[in-house]
Amino acid sequence: MIELKGISKSFKKDFYSSKFQALNNVSFKINEGDLVGFLGANGAGKTTSLKIILNFIKPDSGVVEYSSKVGGSFNNFLKNLGYLPERPYFHANLTGREFAEYMAKLHDIKRVEYNESINKWSQRLNISHALDRKLQNYSKGMLQRIGFVSCLIHNPSFLILDEPVSGLDPVGRREMKDVMLELNKMGKTIFFSSHIVSDIEEICNDLIVLDKGELIYSGEVNTLLTKESKNITEAIFESKNAENYKVFGKVDRLSINNFRIIIEKDSVDFLRLLTTNQDRLVKFSELKPTLEEIIYKSDR
Repeated sequence: MIELKGISKSFKKDFYSSKFQALNNVSFKINEGDLVGFLGANGAGKTTSLKIILNFIKPDSGVVEYSSKVGGSFNNFLKNLGYLPERPYFHANLTGREFAEYMAKLHDIKRVEYNESINKWSQRLNISHALDRKLQNYSKGMLQRIGFVSCLIHNPSFLILDEPVSGLDPVGRREMKDVMLELNKMGKTIFFSSHIVSDIEEICNDLIVLDKGELIYSGEVNTLLTKESKNITEAIFESKNAENYKVFGKVDRLSINNFRIIIEKDSVDFLRLLTTNQDRLVKFSELKPTLEEIIYKSDR
């Protein structure tokens, strides 16, 4: 639906300083119906990329292409877009309902339609109880929720969410992620940035990772996890003589007769010895790296 081709962007902090390369020849594609996580540490280039997609700033080189599924041009893309910025601005003297209605009117939606939409999504995002309070009395998490409601008012097909779970408590994060999954099942394409790797691992099927302005991965989450997986097994077992097993790795005592061992090679010989000694296997499972361990590993 959207494709970035060879995007580069640099900035100058002031007149005397040299240019800072925010993005360097970045290319990736967001396909229809995907739920895509956008990862990177602070300063990796995520926000710059989003600003270029949204035409807030122009790249030094490269282009952003919008497919016919989202209108074929940037202006038509806007009609199909729901956008939640990381730090949205709210009119403090408006109520939550008034703000959502104002956003709906910008999209020229009929009152019956936007009232139905406001009621539906405010209930799903657990903010309906506060719709008639002024926004100046909202907490950060409440503002995040009403912001999300407002970007769903016009039933967009493409959502860009910049740090959507930032500032939310664990319950709020769970609710926000559940709604994102629900929207994706409805056929909506979702592209959201985050620095919380576990959230992206939990709900995304695809992943784009930037590091210091360069693309380091674009593809399926499961493909990356499988690629980085090692043949490492954790075994917890009962034995009266655990010394026999040290040949397979370091043995840690958990209790009087319970032990834990990490086997970093084929575990068949371990299981054979366990059977020969008539020892009891309590747990036996493959250890897989988390997405966070892969993305932020020390040699990157």
